[in-house]
Amino acid sequence: MKNINFNLLLVFAILITTISCKTYTVNCPPKFKVYKNLEDIFPVYAKDFQLTVKNSLDYMDKITDTLEVELKRDVVKLRTDLDQYSSRIETLTKSNYAGYRDGICDKDIRKGFQAFQNKLADMTLKISELTASLEESKDPFKTDEEKVEDAKKKFEEVKKIIPVNAN
Repeated sequence: MKNINFNLLLVFAILITTISCKTYTVNCPPKFKVYKNLEDIFPVYAKDFQLTVKNSLDYMDKITDTLEVELKRDVVKLRTDLDQYSSRIETLTKSNYAGYRDGICDKDIRKGFQAFQNKLADMTLKISELTASLEESKDPFKTDEEKVEDAKKKFEEVKKIIPVNAN
C-alpha cells in the first residue's frame, strides 16, 4: 500500500512539474530548451525591441502637445503606425518561433530564426534612432519639421528591415 501511495505521489509530482513548466527540452544533438506557449516568447526574444518601441511611443506622446497642428498630425500618425507595426512584429516573432520550436533539430531552421533575431536587433537600433531624431537636444539647429521628416524616414528604414503586410 505504501508503495502504491509513493508511486501515485511521484506521478502527481511529475504531472505538476510538466504542466507548470514554461519550457521543455528537445533532445536532438545538442539539447535545446523551448517554450511551450507562444505568448511567453515575445517578452524573452524581443525584450529590447519592446522596450525601445514603448520608449519611442511615450516620447511621441510627450512631444505631441508642443507641436503645431500639422506636425502634431504627422507625429500622431507616426506613433499609430509604429504601434501597429510593433503589434505585427509581435505576431511575426511568435510565428517564427513556432517554426523554430517545431523544427529545432534542423540547422537551417535554427539559422533562419537567428537571422530573424538579428533583423529584430537592427530594427531596435533604427527605432532608437527614430526617437533620437525627434529629440531637441540632439540637434537644436533643426526645425520641428526637419525632425519629424527625419523620424518618418527612419520609420521607413525600420519597415524595410522586416516588411509586414497591413492585412
